Amino acid sequence: MSDTRELQPLNDGFQKIELWNDWSDIFLSTPEERIERLEVLLCQKVYRGEDISQCLTVLEYIQNRVTEQKLEPIVLKQVQFKLTLISWHKVSQTLLALLIVITCFGSLLMLLTSPPSSLPQITKPHSPIQIPKKN
Repeated sequence: MSDTRELQPLNDGFQKIELWNDWSDIFLSTPEERIERLEVLLCQKVYRGEDISQCLTVLEYIQNRVTEQKLEPIVLKQVQFKLTLISWHKVSQTLLALLIVITCFGSLLMLLTSPPSSLPQITKPHSPIQIPKKN
């Protein structure tokens, strides 16, 4: 399969690209090649005075698709970074809560298992104060 583009001089001094006889997938493998072919077809239709609305629609679609394909990895990296950050935040909160629980239960266990004589007295026993009565 060969590319049958030919340049032929016209009466007004411009050169014209003949239509391709072969529109196989081998020449349309990349979006850039598709855009190039559509641009050539668009120029030919304009030169002949034909309707170019469909060519413009397809050309715009392909160009937008190429832009989306270039932006897709960037957006994916941003989303992946945010998800990683959220995951690490949740893990760190969980670990902090776990450390607090372990510390509280450890202190409670020490209080419950230690003999009462080793515990500090919270209140001292005191004798009640006698208020003298007036007669």
